[in-house]
Amino acid sequence: MCAGFLKSLEGHTRTQENGARLPALLEAEVLADPALSAANRAYLARNRRGWTARFRVTDDAIIYQPEWIYNAYFQSLYTGEPLGTNARLSFEWLLLQALPDGTPLRYNHPGWATLAGIAYLGAKLFGDPRYIWLAGRAVEALERSGGYLFAQPGVEEPVPLEGRSPTEGSCLLYGDSGLPNQKGPLAPDKIIFRDGWRPDAMYLLVNLRFTGWHRYKATGTITLVYRGEALAADVLDGQPFSWLPVGRSLFRDKRIPRENLNGLVVAKTGVAAVLYTLTGVGGPWAQVPPYYAEVVAFETGEEMDRAHIRLTSWRGWQQDRWIYFYHNGGPVVVVDEARGPVGAGGTITWHLVGGSETGAYRFRLDGGSGSAEALLLPLDGDSRVEILERAGGSSGLDVVYSGTSGLRAAMVFLYGEWTVAKVTVEEGEVRVAQEGR
Repeated sequence: MCAGFLKSLEGHTRTQENGARLPALLEAEVLADPALSAANRAYLARNRRGWTARFRVTDDAIIYQPEWIYNAYFQSLYTGEPLGTNARLSFEWLLLQALPDGTPLRYNHPGWATLAGIAYLGAKLFGDPRYIWLAGRAVEALERSGGYLFAQPGVEEPVPLEGRSPTEGSCLLYGDSGLPNQKGPLAPDKIIFRDGWRPDAMYLLVNLRFTGWHRYKATGTITLVYRGEALAADVLDGQPFSWLPVGRSLFRDKRIPRENLNGLVVAKTGVAAVLYTLTGVGGPWAQVPPYYAEVVAFETGEEMDRAHIRLTSWRGWQQDRWIYFYHNGGPVVVVDEARGPVGAGGTITWHLVGGSETGAYRFRLDGGSGSAEALLLPLDGDSRVEILERAGGSSGLDVVYSGTSGLRAAMVFLYGEWTVAKVTVEEGEVRVAQEGR
């Protein structure tokens, strides 16, 4: 059975390097069947990956990174190689994306995984007090939600460290490109905006890529706006696909449609548009965005962090997205400008969590750590706005801003004392004013 299992993992199914997990553990602990040990070792020699090759899983779903780290850890136990830069960066990849209140982050997959166990392993391996702090926050989040922890190898003993809060601020992350069996260069992957590490600190995550086997159609989209709980997020819940085999029918990974994300959606063209017109299957929107969004600018500052990203050559469309993230409880402003071929249809989609419309395109959001609002500002006169209640029983509003050949709009997130701010457009600029600020 083991030999057959190993043979079946010679192909593309090694996405999280699961094929190396059991053989590495069996050989490291001298527990393998002697008749199969040579095959185990040959397989591991042919597939030297884990921390030897990279620092993160190439499939773009955060839930896979802890699993990949454990597979890399078990391979290192077998090889006996010392921990190096890739091992350290694999844990920092999780730390730098972590939500400040310890709640599990999720994208490109309806499931979630707590960081408590993996953070504790990071503390043990590197003696880093930030990971003790993160593990503590993650356990507190589990207690709030009534969750629980599984037993995990490598964290059976106490780590004599006192936790220390991370101090890292907003950052641009570069990640390994390529596939599990084909390493590529570093490429822009995520932008994380954060206003500190307090449990109620504002947080915003931008995804820049569409690569890997479990491809996430997220080029240039805003994955999450968060303050105590989600204010805007990908729609990751859906019904299984009845026409697919049970093992392949889940609504996840590459089956999550582009229109479920917070970003630009463009109409299908060519044969894809004809097939949709004839059959009505698959929806009207294109599902293969460019591989990467260009980071035109990224700057951090005392008062504000900002980014300018650009998506080009998507069925003739170009989108520029500017994000202005103010510190100390200030507003968050996202400005979009997209231009496409004459007569082509395009849409900017936003998926707000909970809430209700309180005025013209102004929405009260159900933030658990205090009041929050979102306000859509159309910046041209030729587009239309639809406000749709989320289908399927999940709480939320879908804000759909559509036009032909071009789109210009801003979305403003306000919270705390800024929720009653006046938001206007003056001489082409979005102005947010509250008590002289």
